[in-house]
Amino acid sequence: IYRWFCQPGGRVLDPFAGSGSLGVAAKQLGRKSVLVDIDIDSCRIAAVRVMKAQEPLQQGEQASLI
Repeated sequence: IYRWFCQPGGRVLDPFAGSGSLGVAAKQLGRKSVLVDIDIDSCRIAAVRVMKAQEPLQQGEQASLI
């Protein structure tokens, strides 16, 4: 869905972020995200997950299993 409705470099909003799955997917697809959650522990978990998520591959790059 993100690929269809949000162009690369665009921004997505998740007002119920939870563990940050949308933020991780957005980062992997080259989008930015704004994540909001009422629970501070969920916010911390989401922040760590998004920071650890890998950036999208650039054209011509190959994934490494190492």
